[in-house]
Order: sequence, then structure tokens, then C-alpha cells
Amino acid sequence: DILKSNTSVTTVNLYGNEKIGDEGAKVLAEALKVNATLKTLSLYKCGIGDVGAAALADALLANRTIAHVDLANNADVSAAGAASRKQRWHTRARCRFSILDLH
Repeated sequence: DILKSNTSVTTVNLYGNEKIGDEGAKVLAEALKVNATLKTLSLYKCGIGDVGAAALADALLANRTIAHVDLANNADVSAAGAASRKQRWHTRARCRFSILDLH
């Protein structure tokens, strides 16, 4: 809920919080749909799988401020799922990233 009403935080780094998983990613995704200040999001090694990554992908298509997303080292995100989401984000003109790491 804090990210939904946030007006000043521009970076969230949740590196290594493996308990976030798909459920946490879905909660974050809902907040990202309405957040207008966050520019950097690191979910490196957070136990996120294809379900959570898909929720984040949908939210990031709606979010116009995030420029750097790090979803690297989430072993439960399949290679095919990562490639599909990366392609989907890059084909949307309104969703531009300076860095998008899904490795």
C-alpha cells in the first residue's frame, strides 16, 4: 500500500528477498499500476516465477515512470517466459527502459 500512495521514493531495492515469490510480486504489481514516482525496481533473486513475472509485466506496461527493472536470478522465471516478457515490453512504445535485466 505504501507504493500506491508514494510521492517521493524513486528506488526500491529488494535484492535477495527470496520469500517475495509470486504472491509478493503480484502485490507489488498492483501498486506499480498506480505509482507515478518509482524509477528503479530491483527484484534480483526474489524467488519470483512466471506467474509473478507476468503480473509485473502487466503492471509495467501501465507504469510510465520506471526506467530500470532488475528481475535477474529469479530461477523460477523460465527462459521462454523471460524472453516473451522482454519482447512484449520492448514492443510497446510507451514502455521504455534504460535497463531491463531478466537473466
